[in-house]
Amino acid sequence: MKLSRNKLIFIRNIVPLFVAFTICIIGYIGIYFYSVQSGRNLNKDTSQHVTNKLDSLLSSLKTSINIISSLSQIDCQQGRTIFDKIITSNSFITSIELIKDGQLYCASHNISLKAKDYRQYLAKPSFIFGKTTALLVHNPPNNSNLVLIKLDNKVLLQLLQPRIPTQVITLELDNNIISYNGLTNQNTHFYNAISVTSTQSFPYRLTVAFTNPTNLEILLSYHGVVFLVIFFLALIFYIISRLIIENFSGTYFELDRAIRNKEIKTYVQPVYSAKERAIIGVEILTYWHHPIAGIIPPNIFIPIAEQIGLIIPMTQLIFKQVGRAFAPYVESLNAPFSIGFNISRVHCQNLKLIDDCKKFFKYLGGDNITLIIEITERELIEVSNITKTLFKELHKLNIKIALDDFGVGNSNLSYLYDFAVDYLKIDRSFISRFGTDALSKNILDSIIEIAQNCHLESCAEGIESEFQAGYLTKKGVDYLQGYYFSKPLLVQDFIKSEDFKRLLNLSDKKTN
Repeated sequence: MKLSRNKLIFIRNIVPLFVAFTICIIGYIGIYFYSVQSGRNLNKDTSQHVTNKLDSLLSSLKTSINIISSLSQIDCQQGRTIFDKIITSNSFITSIELIKDGQLYCASHNISLKAKDYRQYLAKPSFIFGKTTALLVHNPPNNSNLVLIKLDNKVLLQLLQPRIPTQVITLELDNNIISYNGLTNQNTHFYNAISVTSTQSFPYRLTVAFTNPTNLEILLSYHGVVFLVIFFLALIFYIISRLIIENFSGTYFELDRAIRNKEIKTYVQPVYSAKERAIIGVEILTYWHHPIAGIIPPNIFIPIAEQIGLIIPMTQLIFKQVGRAFAPYVESLNAPFSIGFNISRVHCQNLKLIDDCKKFFKYLGGDNITLIIEITERELIEVSNITKTLFKELHKLNIKIALDDFGVGNSNLSYLYDFAVDYLKIDRSFISRFGTDALSKNILDSIIEIAQNCHLESCAEGIESEFQAGYLTKKGVDYLQGYYFSKPLLVQDFIKSEDFKRLLNLSDKKTN
């Protein structure tokens, strides 16, 4: 998949943030649910613990009340002794009073036996909670005896002490709502509440809840260290993902920077007529003038440009540079002078190449030059209606099609028919082994024969000796190209060269 510059910038800047943010969100959700579940478990454990303690306390009180109620038939002096023993064995009881027929009959030693009005307690059994003590009133049905037991609030309040600051434990007992801080408002809103009743049928309801919702502030206060670990984990993944994407996109941005800074330099290598040994055109090559690595040949960075989606803008830039460089001389060059460009398979996937070629002619300012589009066999170009239409329209513009690197790669002979190829360019690998490898000679002869039988012009690349040039000329190859004739030159240097000047002079002489 080819990615545009904007998409890569978006990926490089956003994806690491998204990875880090996702880790933070997952961490937060994990902590949140862990905290909620832990809170529920804490409240459940607390309710069970407090309920057991309350049931134990009330069971002890129930036993004491039964004993006290039965003492109305004995002498008070003996009863007070029993009362004192009950107080001693139950530290939460501070005093005991036994009422008989509406009058104080007996009491523990710390209570005066003076007459009091106890009619207020006769209506119903009640639990009266005060600031320091609580009064338990027991008025058994069908019984004239009334038992009053004072309890120390501290014992009860200690049972209601929360385990953590945000927890609250409330006890509903006989219209009283009691918390660790004393009587409380029943309208108070609590969170994650668990309500239970006595396991021994005592008339109370215990509620364990939290005073605050499970929000970020609460989570940070109780799980700050975990949040810190998640933050550093997110930071690490941000850095790692950033490095991975930088490694992936670094080449893209490096090459994109090179295109923008005009580090991709245009070179030309002259193409000679085999018979006349005269320049009839040039092939355009590109080299990357890297500020650190030096000059990088096209076979290194062109495949990378194709992979990362920069080959088309690079080709368009080269069209523009070459067109403007030759524009001042286009009328002075004698036709048919040709300029050949290597075109990537990617450029053939739509009809955009047609517009790019038209722009090239506009840059030239004339049509006195033959444009050659070179497609390579090293890349498989799918034969489709689009590609057929593309090459048909290119021919309408008098553009020639050359099949580069013929004999290597996919060796797709159908290109000759489907794309109406005009030239075959013989790959340099066959030329370099010519004279030392009999098989290469046979293959070379076969390629030349194919071109001639198909009535196609041929061009041999990589010529390095007169022996090679002479043999190919004798075999009928039309054009020659290689270091034997000229190495690739910067387009500006070629225009300033004596060879190019001779071309212009030759054209002037023919015109005159």
